[in-house]
Amino acid sequence: MPVRWCLCVVTLFLSFAALESRAAGFGPPFPDLTVCGDVGVVLKMADRHVFESSPKCFALCKTAGTKCEALVKKVLSCQSSAASINAQFGVKSCSEVVIAQNRVHGPGYCEGWENSCENACRGF
Repeated sequence: MPVRWCLCVVTLFLSFAALESRAAGFGPPFPDLTVCGDVGVVLKMADRHVFESSPKCFALCKTAGTKCEALVKKVLSCQSSAASINAQFGVKSCSEVVIAQNRVHGPGYCEGWENSCENACRGF
């Protein structure tokens, strides 16, 4: 009986060691966080003058800005999940720093677009 137990422990140890070496040898499952999309959503948005001929110009700018922020938050959430999965494979990278910076600056770009859009509504 002790021999079987010992074989079981050795087999488990080797299985974990093989998994760890495979993860270390092949890198993370999500090496490129752009799999989640681009945080620079605002760069893909329509020109700030897009709504200026509409009587609902200000409301449309506000809605578009809000939707932009929602998309940025979804991308950031996905990036956080991917970084967490990568960490489970023992891979450490600077992606957490990039995600933290994007959390600070990402939604602000949408707000800037919204303000610029509203200025276009005013004729600026």
